[in-house]
Amino acid sequence: MSRAVAAWFTSLLLVLFLVGLAACSPEASRTRGDGPGADPGNHGAVIQLHGTPEPFYQTPLKGAGR
Repeated sequence: MSRAVAAWFTSLLLVLFLVGLAACSPEASRTRGDGPGADPGNHGAVIQLHGTPEPFYQTPLKGAGR
């Protein structure tokens, strides 16, 4: 085997290895609904954005509603 063929073969094996490595996803072994998935876990408690929903807070009532 000549040096050129050996270099070509080594390059081909390296490329195939890198393509195979890129095709392996960390999500491949996770089942559906089993934890946060790709979430790295840098989150805290659930944030309440708008507080208690009171859409008619201090709205004057008219008529029989009062």
